[in-house]
Amino acid sequence: QTKKISSFPVIIFGREYWQNLSEMMNDMAKAKSISLADLDLLLITDSIDEAIIHLSKHSIERFGLKSPPPERSWILGEK
Repeated sequence: QTKKISSFPVIIFGREYWQNLSEMMNDMAKAKSISLADLDLLLITDSIDEAIIHLSKHSIERFGLKSPPPERSWILGEK
C-alpha cells in the first residue's frame, strides 16, 4: 500500500496449520479482493527445498541478484 516494497515473496512453514489461511487467501483471489499475482508470491509449505525454489524464482531470478565473489584469505597471502 505504501509502495515502499513491491513484489517480495512470503514463505510460511506449516501447511496443515495454515490451511484456513490458504483457503481464505484463495477465496479472496476469486473475489478479486487480492490479485493472483500477489497470491503467487505467497508459499505455504513444509519443504525447505520448495522454499528455496520459491525464493529463487521470485527474488534472485526476477531481480538478477548474484552472490558476491568469495573474499580472499589473507592467511594464504592471496590479497
